[in-house]
Amino acid sequence: MSTLTTELAIDEDSHVRYMQAPLDVFKQGWYFDAFRVDLKRNSTLKTIMASEGSASMRHDYHVALMGENAEASLNGVWMLSGSHEAHANILMEHQAPHCRSMQLFKSVLSDNSHSSFEGKIYVHSPAQKTEAFQLNNNLLLSDKARADSKPNLEIFADDVKASHGATVGQLDEEQLFYLKTRGFSEEAAKNILVYGFCKEVLDLFPEQLSIAQHVRTHAKNTL
Repeated sequence: MSTLTTELAIDEDSHVRYMQAPLDVFKQGWYFDAFRVDLKRNSTLKTIMASEGSASMRHDYHVALMGENAEASLNGVWMLSGSHEAHANILMEHQAPHCRSMQLFKSVLSDNSHSSFEGKIYVHSPAQKTEAFQLNNNLLLSDKARADSKPNLEIFADDVKASHGATVGQLDEEQLFYLKTRGFSEEAAKNILVYGFCKEVLDLFPEQLSIAQHVRTHAKNTL
């Protein structure tokens, strides 16, 4: 069993980008990741995660927007196969006014893999002018794969823009047919569509870092 705990206190006018790509690691073991962050006034946080899961992989986020005009963006993509699992539990707390948050998590599941997403946006009463959004998209490539999703909101302020949603679906047969009529094999056509599904998150990895090319190459070879 492997555990990782990250605690950050982001000071006023500071900016943090946090990237994780635990690929080819922990596949047969249990992995627990706890992420705790407090953001002060005018600070920003962006997290980006790409993973293949493991026997049981859990990511637990608690982000507190404590200062006015703070901003947090949490992003992740799972590419699961076999009997691998990946789970995310998120608490995004808006404690101050004029703060913004975004959550975007995607999973691609084949074989007997399993993912779950439980995210909460909690808006305290002083947090007027909040903007908070949450989305979990899941793509099932097998009848035995399973994706559970539970996005939710708790809002105690009057002036708030917030939304949450989840989707679970399969590859579009019309899109597959179109690609095959253009000369792609069925496997290549599926890989193109799956990579396109993941690209929105994968492209958040900065181009100039070696980790970005590693993640994209790994994704193309895996899917």
